[in-house]
Amino acid sequence: MYNIKEIKKDFIDCGLALNLFNDSHIDLIKEKLRNINITEDYSLNAEALTIQNDNGSKEIIVNPSRIVNKSQMEIEELFFHEFFHAVSEINYEISKINSDSTREIYERPQGRFVPFEERVIEARERNNPYYNNGLNQLNQFPGWGLILLDEVLAQTTAQAMIEAKYHIEYKPVLQKSSIYPSDYEFSSSLKYYSEYEEPATCFSKMVTRDKNLLTLSSLALKNEFLDTVFDKFSDKEDTLYDIFAYMGNIAIALYQKEGHSVQEGAEKNTTPEKVLSSLDEIKFIANSMRLY
Repeated sequence: MYNIKEIKKDFIDCGLALNLFNDSHIDLIKEKLRNINITEDYSLNAEALTIQNDNGSKEIIVNPSRIVNKSQMEIEELFFHEFFHAVSEINYEISKINSDSTREIYERPQGRFVPFEERVIEARERNNPYYNNGLNQLNQFPGWGLILLDEVLAQTTAQAMIEAKYHIEYKPVLQKSSIYPSDYEFSSSLKYYSEYEEPATCFSKMVTRDKNLLTLSSLALKNEFLDTVFDKFSDKEDTLYDIFAYMGNIAIALYQKEGHSVQEGAEKNTTPEKVLSSLDEIKFIANSMRLY
């Protein structure tokens, strides 16, 4: 049904063609791809899922029954998406954060300390009357903001690789989503996670001054994503966590729409009106920073 060795080679070739990385990064990406285990599970409630094992290796679990009717191009898009997760710096950081939920801070190899999730909010609530007064209840789950970025960049990268290989175009479509109010429309060319494209594009403009999400994908594939983000917000880390949190509300809303069980207590921030408010907050922060 699929030739993993060939698809891995195409992932490298397409990444080079799109300038997502260059020859100096090839060895690192090839090593990560080699460490991916592919397993099949007919009970998996999805087409595919990428997880990180305790030893740091990545595993892609595939449900063959869910992809048996897909075309070769669709199967390659699926694996390109999962390969991005498997080699992305963002996904690696998410996996490490999730592996130790008792840790109050997260230390990256570069030495930065990054607080996440409720631990950030709880500290603010204890020390800041602004949060105690409930004026910013939308700001709740910054870790989910990374999940939003990881998913939208994986899908953006996968489709760009398919476009490069097959010389096709995924055209933008004006659409609506139940996570937003019924009168809100947005345009996206993404087959999946289209709701994530607008907030992620806004984030990309803030970080790189470039609305092309492949710019962020390139940073993630070269292990330069978090350094770039934290350097950009070196004197605005509270603002950065606000942005992550607002993106997190949007991420959780989509997961709920797809029927997944997500973060306890998130429901109050994932009504359509509040999800749109989260997006508006991201736009307001970006505009107030005068970055675009």
